[in-house]
Amino acid sequence: MMKWVGMGMVWGECHIMTREVFERAGGYADRIAAGEDYDMFRRLERVGRVRFLERIVVYESPRRYRRYGYFYVTVSWFINFLAVFFLRRSILSEWKPVR
Repeated sequence: MMKWVGMGMVWGECHIMTREVFERAGGYADRIAAGEDYDMFRRLERVGRVRFLERIVVYESPRRYRRYGYFYVTVSWFINFLAVFFLRRSILSEWKPVR
């Protein structure tokens, strides 16, 4: 949906970029526990054009959804998106791995 409104937004599963572009954008912000991928892509759009390679398929694990439920995960992502967008920080202090 974010792509359709012209905002570069992806989850953390698969980001492909050259090291030069990564460094020019400033890398990932260590101060952001959740939503650092959105923050990175906002800065990448200032460096150059962000493209989505729709022919590449990346499968992700549903472990987080299974453990916490779709509602909780979706609301957490949305709240952190708003915090990163407006405050440049995440609400969550950490995004715990689910194994």
